[in-house]
Amino acid sequence: GGYVAIEAVMRARRARAKLRRSHRREMVGYSAQIVAAWRALETERMDALVDDALAPLLAGERALKRAKARGGGSAGSRIVVRCKYFDEWTVHALREDGAIKQIVILGCGMDSRAYRLPA
Repeated sequence: GGYVAIEAVMRARRARAKLRRSHRREMVGYSAQIVAAWRALETERMDALVDDALAPLLAGERALKRAKARGGGSAGSRIVVRCKYFDEWTVHALREDGAIKQIVILGCGMDSRAYRLPA
């Protein structure tokens, strides 16, 4: 009767919650791949602001296809400009302040700054 129905509802809620958590984890990883895809597309340009040879590998085929299909746009431009700004800031900070030995970038996703910026 009633107990069986309540148990079925609770099982369904737990299953939906598990699916939402899984989807969120996937979307966080995918958003990092999309950012890498924008860097990869920018790298292909003759007048590129960002040169990231690792970006296509980090982005993966799915994210690259999606970014290419969108064809630039304001989202990609904002990501590239933000990337260029933080690249320049990081290089400047390391050169100007000899006391800085390490920079930790939180929430950087699939960033390759450590490999592509000058030492």
